[in-house]
Amino acid sequence: MHITAARGMLPLIAAVCLGPGFAAPAAADNGTEVVHGYVFSEDYEDDACSTEPNTTTYTVKTFHETFRPLGDDAWNYHYLAVVTYATDYVNPAMEDVTGRLTENITYRLTPGGVFEHTLTFHDFYGDVKIHERGHFTIVDGVPKVDWSLSEIDCG
Repeated sequence: MHITAARGMLPLIAAVCLGPGFAAPAAADNGTEVVHGYVFSEDYEDDACSTEPNTTTYTVKTFHETFRPLGDDAWNYHYLAVVTYATDYVNPAMEDVTGRLTENITYRLTPGGVFEHTLTFHDFYGDVKIHERGHFTIVDGVPKVDWSLSEIDCG
């Protein structure tokens, strides 16, 4: 699906962020943000299993984000989202579909300078099922672990 296209870029983004002068994101008063019921729409030229343009409207059932400074320049960031959506294809011959997705992301920087990123993503819309998992670790600026599993079943 359209959302998963950007997921493979996260390890690269993380590596760039760890360059000289990287500053951790600012935290809210308690380091946590929770959102329910946020709705937004996006237009796409295609999706994971078709080349048809569509407009997808997302309803964020739960969004939970926490940033925690851990001392010694270490920190932990966790993001969890549970979302439902409706995809309206421009082509009237294409049946519109509804779906739901969950995403769980963690970024961690340890006092020793080890950076870790983990991702779990599940998306179910119509007959399509998408599962992604990955882990990325940088030690002293050198990638040490980099794996991902991405399965797309177009039904």
